[in-house]
Amino acid sequence: MFELKSTDGEGQVLLFPLYKSRLTIGRDPSNDIILTDPDVSRWHALLMIEKAGPVIRDQQSTNGVFVNSRRIHDPVPLCVGDLLILGSNLFAVSENERDDAALERTMALSKDQIAELFDPRGATTAPRETSETAGSFDLTLARGKHDLLESAFEKKLQVARFPRLETTGAEQIEGCYLLAMPVFRLGRAADCHLRLTAPAVSAHHAEIRNNAAGCLLVDLKSENGTFVNGRRVTERLLRDGDVIELPEARLVYRHREGLRGRFSKFIHAVFKKD
Repeated sequence: MFELKSTDGEGQVLLFPLYKSRLTIGRDPSNDIILTDPDVSRWHALLMIEKAGPVIRDQQSTNGVFVNSRRIHDPVPLCVGDLLILGSNLFAVSENERDDAALERTMALSKDQIAELFDPRGATTAPRETSETAGSFDLTLARGKHDLLESAFEKKLQVARFPRLETTGAEQIEGCYLLAMPVFRLGRAADCHLRLTAPAVSAHHAEIRNNAAGCLLVDLKSENGTFVNGRRVTERLLRDGDVIELPEARLVYRHREGLRGRFSKFIHAVFKKD
């Protein structure tokens, strides 16, 4: 069975099983996967489980659906390991042999909303402080609303926490690319996450690897080289504001200090073998 993986603010990995042929995602309570964040549209996306695997379609949402850091405009087939962004929620596509046709709707609620549900006066309690790097991820199957309420999960993740590349100047690659995968490849080949068409770019020119130390830029023995802040590099641990140059492409690495550990924990938690 295909499923979506995400994490909560307490170090839990949440599983959202894709248990029927069509599932809707959005803020409205009628959806199969309910996300209560204000940046999620009432009917945000549609997941269709076909013979070849899941396909996602944006339901004309305000803030869009992103697959592997690119906003989609048409239905897109999904593969295991793909990263989805809906509003400010991040999910990884996974597959498991789990088979349970009786799964209920799944809801993700903030702690304040959970407190309001439990307290008839609407009073809220302050969320428990957690370390950015402490603890390991536990695994939780989010079967239904009451499972989430009982454990007081806070699932929302902010996209702004994740490292990204911002492009400057080159119209063909204009935009922002989230580094939301263990390895982000740059080059001319069709399987690169950021495809560059300049003839001077190698098929697999460079890649950015997410590890415990942060984001490591590695040149893949390219013919014309990879440069950071004007100097040719074989590999370099990136810092916020570093300027990466490849032939006819200039990118700026952005990531706030102190948040790398949390991002690396998410990446390694959701991609580890069950």
